[in-house]
Amino acid sequence: MKKIILILFLVFLFYQINKEEDFYIRILANSNNEYDLRIKKDVANTLSDVLDSYHLEDCNYDEIVDTLTDNLDDISYHLNKITEVKVEIKKHNMGDKTYNGKVIKGKVKMTLLVTIGEGKGDNWWGCLYPDFMSRGSDEKLTYKWWILGD
Repeated sequence: MKKIILILFLVFLFYQINKEEDFYIRILANSNNEYDLRIKKDVANTLSDVLDSYHLEDCNYDEIVDTLTDNLDDISYHLNKITEVKVEIKKHNMGDKTYNGKVIKGKVKMTLLVTIGEGKGDNWWGCLYPDFMSRGSDEKLTYKWWILGD
């Protein structure tokens, strides 16, 4: 019996250690021409409004994934009013980035990926959960949006 309890505990511990901790958003522009980069900004602004309407600020990781998964059609509907996009939630390689002189090591992370057209332009990205960079446990979660690559 002790062995079974120990095995269950180790499985639980392994699950907690390997559980996803970050959820990213990435918008890939169709190309780097001025028009496509303006469209990318419009898509990012609309996505921000749509995500704000879901009141994700008090959600944990699993609740965010569930909410976004349940609302993929709604997100697609609003973004496709601007231009043709593909919206998906998947594990995606977030390459190395530099922010304020710090290198943020790229990793494969669960991502709300929005691809505009062929997705060959610069990207916009942000971390939805937890907040971008580190924060203290008593700080209120605040969403911040950055347009990178312009």
